[in-house]
Amino acid sequence: MSNAFPATTPGRIATDPQYTGGANPRLTFRLAVDDRSQGQDGEWATRQTVFHDVVAFGRSAKTFADLYRKGDPVVISGEVRFNNYTTQAGENRTGTQIVARVVAPDPRLCQVSIDRTRQAERGAGADGPAPSAPQTTTQSGAAAEAVDVQVDVPPPPVPAPPPVPTPPTAAEAAARPRWPQQPTGTATGGVGV
Repeated sequence: MSNAFPATTPGRIATDPQYTGGANPRLTFRLAVDDRSQGQDGEWATRQTVFHDVVAFGRSAKTFADLYRKGDPVVISGEVRFNNYTTQAGENRTGTQIVARVVAPDPRLCQVSIDRTRQAERGAGADGPAPSAPQTTTQSGAAAEAVDVQVDVPPPPVPAPPPVPTPPTAAEAAARPRWPQQPTGTATGGVGV
């Protein structure tokens, strides 16, 4: 049985991210996630705020450390892991940790810009010359803040279309039974004739 499961959650970075470089880069921070519900009056209210320990490893750790600061609204995708530990008082406890594979700005709560320059340059060979100025897409949420993150998004690969089934010939269609065939040589009671 695994002690981890996939999770994706929006929240705000609650502590300054702590980056440790070296042979095994690591980034840690706490994520504040509001548990919100709609009351009978129709108004949304925060019932509680839950804090999660988040860790990222490798090149992702360095990338995330360069991009994000305390207070930034993000969406995290990774897996929740359960860890058993012993406190200084000798008590056995279980804690959780989110191992982040993706940390992305939450476009509902901040402004996000996507630089499409590389996409245009890659497509220049097939579609003609690349545009002279970078193309940028900006998205703002209802509560936009002064967070501006440049994200280089490669174009998704174009999947091959599925094969088109060929209709059966008239002979193939006539040879197929239209209903299940009864075995030959048996009577209704299942006794051979």
